[in-house]
Amino acid sequence: MAASAPHHVCRAKTWAMAVFFQVAIIGYFVGVAYAYRRAISPSFLVGAPWRLPLWASLGAYLSLALQVMSYTDLFLPRAPAAVQRRFTWIGVCAVGVGALNAMVTAVLAVGVEDRRVLMGCTGGVAACIAGLLVFWAWLARKYGGGGGPSENGLVLHACQPS
Repeated sequence: MAASAPHHVCRAKTWAMAVFFQVAIIGYFVGVAYAYRRAISPSFLVGAPWRLPLWASLGAYLSLALQVMSYTDLFLPRAPAAVQRRFTWIGVCAVGVGALNAMVTAVLAVGVEDRRVLMGCTGGVAACIAGLLVFWAWLARKYGGGGGPSENGLVLHACQPS
């Protein structure tokens, strides 16, 4: 099986996407929290104090996951493409957008007010955040360091003026 040709990407565009991901995720989670507070139900987040930390922790997980993806693209060129693809599918899609989002959405949609349930769910998301930080440290230790050849098929270069 022949290896595919490297995918050339402008380094400035990769940086711009890394920043855009963070701004978009933070903007989305702040916007939804504001909409709940302002338009839908002013007492929704105040009625059960652990609802807002649960929502914010989901936003922190997704933001951190996208940050790990961007960090890998920008600073870990030796990381294999398979590691990046699996992290995207498992860490971001399956865990973040799938399991954690489903749990948080179900708990908030039903309007759970029991603090123990809300604290437990928030603790579960916090444990996933801790696992994500451990994975990021492992990635940096394993594939960081010397500027060896790119193994992920992504070649960053300076942007050429149009």
